[in-house]
Amino acid sequence: MKWRIPLLLILITCLILPSPSRGEATCGGRIFNPLTDVDWLGVFPIKIGGIPIIPIGEDTNTVSPFPPFCICFDGPIPRIGIKVSFWEPRRLIEVVRGPGCFPSLGGITLPLPSFAKRGAHASTADRGESSSFLHVHYYIYPVFAILNLFTDFACFSGSNISLVYMSEFDPLWNNDELSALINPEAALFANPVAQAVCAADAVSASFGFPIDELFWCAGSWGSMYPLTGTVSESGDLPGVYTLTATRVIDKHHRLGLERKTVGEEALCSSVPAPIIVKSQYKLQIAYPGPGRVFPLGRITIRWAPGHWYPGLGEDWTLVLWRKKDCCVL
Repeated sequence: MKWRIPLLLILITCLILPSPSRGEATCGGRIFNPLTDVDWLGVFPIKIGGIPIIPIGEDTNTVSPFPPFCICFDGPIPRIGIKVSFWEPRRLIEVVRGPGCFPSLGGITLPLPSFAKRGAHASTADRGESSSFLHVHYYIYPVFAILNLFTDFACFSGSNISLVYMSEFDPLWNNDELSALINPEAALFANPVAQAVCAADAVSASFGFPIDELFWCAGSWGSMYPLTGTVSESGDLPGVYTLTATRVIDKHHRLGLERKTVGEEALCSSVPAPIIVKSQYKLQIAYPGPGRVFPLGRITIRWAPGHWYPGLGEDWTLVLWRKKDCCVL
């Protein structure tokens, strides 16, 4: 179910309700500033007719430059246009340790009922295993529309800021068995052979973009399944945080809340995509960064150093960039 929480209500509630006890981890954060916390080079490359006009930045070839023109039958009269491709910051994702922690709102904490499981980085000494459990908040945050940029450009869809998902209220997020209700195919990939194939996805993402066909892989970050907040930890905390964010993107595709926006079939309008299209997304650390944009699954040594730190820097705000292919008159 898609539900919304006004951000003003959250701020007021946080001021009224008592602060968390001293025994709990302090929520880190900084008020998100779309002017200074966004990597504006991430919008590039911009392509017209399939040809890069400003050839900087990383991209995927999702539409053919031949022919450069397109036609849409989405109205009473067919319209002819030219193919345009660009990257747009569309979402904010908070990955946090404590329930009710909002780093993009300055690190304020909304006290939640006791059913909200706390996040943690834990180890099992007798087995030599370690894991993390983190919560996620997912915002609709159309930066260009908020800043009133490109308002006359038909390909940009405007909307308001909305908090559409809080994992604290999702009973599937902290239960690996229940999560199989929306992704029963996870059992097919819980074997060494399927996981070994993910090495190809890791290599591809480290030097370019991930392989969409390997939808059960999240590049060098690990396995996409289960679609929960529990991640087997290998000591690479940045990878844990971005894998958690990627899982919630995948979850929103499963629920029909995200769509495919790239390819010839999406030139006139986005199309349903129950499986995540990994190559149409990039992530960027906004807090504790800000950092540069990077494709999903990219090895962390290429983007994480210098952009996070232990302690308060373990509550993250990420900008989700989405590629858009469009037929423009």
